Order: sequence, then C-alpha cells, then structure tokens
Amino acid sequence: MCAFCIQKIFNPIHIYRVGNILALASYRNKATREILWFLKYKNGKRIAKIIAPKIIELLLAHIKTLHLENINFLIVPVPTTKDRVRKKGFNHAECLARAIANDLPSNYLLKIDIIKKIKRTKKQTFCTDRKERIKNLVGAFSITKTEAETIKGVNIIIIDDVTTTGATLNEIRSVFISAGARKVIGIAVAH
Repeated sequence: MCAFCIQKIFNPIHIYRVGNILALASYRNKATREILWFLKYKNGKRIAKIIAPKIIELLLAHIKTLHLENINFLIVPVPTTKDRVRKKGFNHAECLARAIANDLPSNYLLKIDIIKKIKRTKKQTFCTDRKERIKNLVGAFSITKTEAETIKGVNIIIIDDVTTTGATLNEIRSVFISAGARKVIGIAVAH
C-alpha cells in the first residue's frame, strides 16, 4: 500500500462512535473496502501492520478521553470458528490484534484464546437487518474455561475489521461483562 492509498482511507479520519464501539474509516469508501478484502482473504499480516498505527492512534486518544491511560488492558481479537480458520489459514481479526498489540505500551497485553466462538452462525453479511444480526449471534461466544477467572475486574479491548450494527462487538462485550470484566471497548477498522 502506498501513502496515497492510506491517505484515501484515513484522511479525513471518519470516526464512528456508538457507546463503547469505535470505528476508524467508512466502509462506503472503496479503498477501505479493498484494504479490508486483502486483510480478510489475502495476506492479513502485511495489511494489519500497515493499518495498525492508525487504529492505535484512535484507541489511545479514546482511552485518554476516558482517563484510563495508566490502566492495564487485554487486547482480544473477535474469534471465529476453527472451520473458518482452517479454510482461510488465519483469523484476520487476530492478525490485526497482533499488529496493534506489538506497538502498544506494556500495559496492553494480547490475549488470543480467552474467548471462543462456540456456535456456528451464518455470516453477518447474510443477515438482512439489525434484529437478525443480533439474534444470529446470541450464545455464539463463550469465555474459555481456563480463562474464566482472569476476566474478573480487567479491562478489555475487542478488535474487529468491520462493524455494521455492532452486534458482534456487543455480544462479545456482554459475555465479558457477564464474566466480570470492568471496561470493554470495541474497535473496528471500518463502519
């Protein structure tokens, strides 16, 4: 990706904010859709490293507005099923989370297997409306048994590529809150 393409995606930055969900770019932007396609279906690691600095910029600015700069956070990618990982060869949200975590201060810790997708669902893009998207994900995620105790009282940042209605990030957020997490923020590349 050249500097011109990055400018087309992230300048001006289109910040979408609803509650504790933030997104950095508009999915209506053709360049944004293209970069996310490469992230999901081609070399996710390379693309993740290119866009991670912009996400970090947004994340740290948001954390500062919440006065949580010196607080510890877990960085958690949106999980996918083992079948989808086998089919693609990687989890694109995990690639993104790794790239982000590598460039954050030491009070941010990457946790990959803290939450699992336990129910096979149809892709959210095939759902026709917000109600169907929410219903599609009910009961789809669970904290791993070995990590259940480590959730209590911690702060979590969930990383995803795209948020449309917020259904995925909100469902995962609900699971973490129910398990005792203190603050849970969702960050996506695009809305």
